[in-house]
Amino acid sequence: MTNLRQRIQTIMQIRVHLKKFKIQLVIIFFVKLSLLIPELLYPIVYKIFIDDVIAEQRMNQMGKVVVFYIGLYLLETLLKIIHRVFDNYLFNNISHNLKMVMCRKYMYMPMNAYNMFISSDLKNRIDGDVDMTKIFILEQVFNYITALTKLLSSIIILILFNWQISIFSLAVLPISIFISNRYEKALTSHY
Repeated sequence: MTNLRQRIQTIMQIRVHLKKFKIQLVIIFFVKLSLLIPELLYPIVYKIFIDDVIAEQRMNQMGKVVVFYIGLYLLETLLKIIHRVFDNYLFNNISHNLKMVMCRKYMYMPMNAYNMFISSDLKNRIDGDVDMTKIFILEQVFNYITALTKLLSSIIILILFNWQISIFSLAVLPISIFISNRYEKALTSHY
């Protein structure tokens, strides 16, 4: 639970610097969520291909499958381009603003306070810590929400395809998480 508290505290500290970029953050968030659409529709294309084209040998459905697949690919590519443009714009601006804030802090710091730091440490804080904000925002905020959305959507699609397989998959999921956690703890305890 302490990790969650630390994440929330970090978000609260960064939030002040993100207020200017609400619109860009919302656009990136919705583009990231809309990237789930092609990911969730690809299995439907494969199902149509396997059920209609291969199993029932309806070759007239092959054109629809190809067009649908190419359309999803183009949609995914377009969304990734939009995401990259807003991502670069937003995080370059955020990084510039944070670096300016840190430089101002260093400029107005009392002279005797500089003796407590190594000069390279101050530079690394400006460069490294600011760059980590992008990773933090993307990983800790956006990716958690999109991963949860993807999980719920995948469960719904799996239930629509075959409810028996979905029940089996949902039953195996906690076992898989348990084994992964055990394996990770075993690896980290040896190092």
